Amino acid sequence: MAVHSAASHDATTPESTTTKPPHPPNSTKSLYFPHYDDEVVRFNTGSLGSVVGAALTAQEEFRDVYIKDTGAVRYRFTGNLGTTTNASLCEVVSLFKESQEKLSPSWEERWNFVHNATTSAAIVGHHWHKSVAAASGKKPVLVVTDCVFGPMRRTLVEHLLGVEVVELKLLSDGNDKSIPLTTAEILARFERELASAAVQIAAIAANDDIQVFCCVEYIPCVPAILLPTPTLVSRLKEALPGCQVFVDAAQVFLEQDMSFAEEIGAPDFAVINLYKWNFSPMGSAILYVGDKRVNHVVNSWEGGFTGHSYGFYTGIQDYSAFIASKAAIQFQREWRSEEGETARQYCRRNLLQAMETLTQGWGTAHLYSPEPATLGPSMAMVPLPDSLPPLASSTGPSGIRHQKALDLKAVLREEHGIDARVVVLSGVGCFCRLSFAVFNTQADVCRLRDAVLEIAESHSQQHSQ
Repeated sequence: MAVHSAASHDATTPESTTTKPPHPPNSTKSLYFPHYDDEVVRFNTGSLGSVVGAALTAQEEFRDVYIKDTGAVRYRFTGNLGTTTNASLCEVVSLFKESQEKLSPSWEERWNFVHNATTSAAIVGHHWHKSVAAASGKKPVLVVTDCVFGPMRRTLVEHLLGVEVVELKLLSDGNDKSIPLTTAEILARFERELASAAVQIAAIAANDDIQVFCCVEYIPCVPAILLPTPTLVSRLKEALPGCQVFVDAAQVFLEQDMSFAEEIGAPDFAVINLYKWNFSPMGSAILYVGDKRVNHVVNSWEGGFTGHSYGFYTGIQDYSAFIASKAAIQFQREWRSEEGETARQYCRRNLLQAMETLTQGWGTAHLYSPEPATLGPSMAMVPLPDSLPPLASSTGPSGIRHQKALDLKAVLREEHGIDARVVVLSGVGCFCRLSFAVFNTQADVCRLRDAVLEIAESHSQQHSQ
């Protein structure tokens, strides 16, 4: 059970006061997410997001003004468009402890709204290309982990003309694909791959003057493990002096007073999606640009890359998701479970319980037992039972062969009213990628457990006939 206080919240207020929930248990979905189908259990927030109703209302209010009078959006909507988007941006980034520090440039000036993680890759890739072009004759080298989101990797390569790509294989143990189960194992693979990368880069540098850029993940969407990103960032900077590091932190679950340095490290660039775990509409993300001046690939009249200057008009486009993020973050600050947990705390506790329920019910606990440190707050892989029918396959991004089990996903959705991501990692096994959101309950988990068992039983009966 949860409550979203009706009290207003100022961006500078560190905590919101919560009251005893006046409504019955398990009502978060009906109260704050009424736009979701009550008949469908959603376990796919890591892909589809979890936009709260208050943010959709704010988005529609903006669009209503926009449709009636486009000029009002720029000149009269809460002052002007730039002020409104900047206020929303400040609300988001004030969640970090660093917002309370005196920094130059200021914490707020280091961030901007972008539409998604791949857009941020275009911005960063374009900036890197310009830096290479300024140093005439230098060859770009991109060091990238094998679990970086495919479109982001391709976008960086597209902008870095003539780039040499060096891949760090974190999902490989020798010649075999495998999921590392401990932080120690992740770091051991990383150090092995970094040493190999250093040799490759040295060979390239023997023939060309080079500039090194790096891109690493925070939580890869597959296999949904939490990487020790601060350590990876610092080791890249130590081993490859002068390199710039970009972190795909799309799956970050924000929380009041969280530390950017402890969560992500000290990268030159990082992107966080707001629509996945942070209750904003699709088309909202924030890009961290460190202490560098970086221009968006679509420039504003003002130029530069702060929230106000970008928001102060790049042309006719939809800014509503950016503006609605303020309402989403206010909800996030104020939501509490019946036990008094924040959204992130509630999801983390219930994710661990859900994994136990599913693996025990499916008899698969022995197949995958990651240590808690490698599990994020809200998303994890759960091995499916071997008794399931064969699953459809496809080839995944970045050279990692993974297969979307579309047949099982369709059966779960169409016959059982459950939306869940099902993945087959070649050479590893078949998994349900479980996303646990604030509107999910343990009753939902039992429904997923029983549906999979029913599908497996049905297959066994058909196979025996």
